[in-house]
Amino acid sequence: MAEVEVRALGPDDVDDMVDLDEQSGYEVYDAYADCVEDEDEENCYLWGVFADEELVGFCVTGGSDDPDLPDAVTEHPLNEETSTFLSHVYVDPDYRGNGYGARLVHDALLGYWESEGEQQPTFLDLSGYLFDDADADPIKLAHLLIDFFGKNGFEPIPDDEHDITYTCMVLDPKNFKDPDAE
Repeated sequence: MAEVEVRALGPDDVDDMVDLDEQSGYEVYDAYADCVEDEDEENCYLWGVFADEELVGFCVTGGSDDPDLPDAVTEHPLNEETSTFLSHVYVDPDYRGNGYGARLVHDALLGYWESEGEQQPTFLDLSGYLFDDADADPIKLAHLLIDFFGKNGFEPIPDDEHDITYTCMVLDPKNFKDPDAE
């Protein structure tokens, strides 16, 4: 395996981030350009995973206090003002299946929690991933995503209101796992 590093993205990463963001289709860069281009920007939580110094994936971490988040997140008993929200996890398809995504999630959360001063409950919403590919079977993809995020300790949150088995997941810090320890 290549030498792997996860770190906050900065000004030197702009060109590579724009290219990878275009490939992902998420359009994350425009929303977070300030935090990548200005190293002094506070609350900047755009992370990259590098394989032999090449950017091969990214994700976003931030607060879970957005009122537009699903009720399964905003009304969850672990959700509090300081909880974390993980989104836009993307790894170049050529690098998938080698542990880069799980390492990205693990190290990005550690970095975010360190900047916030404590480990916090973390949430994610699978719905954005489930419907990105019109040809994909969303149920099959949901199970793959549950397994993937489960490597770091995330657990599915049932959503009875929408008659959907799982669209959101939660990570209780006491269940946080290092994917390499398995």
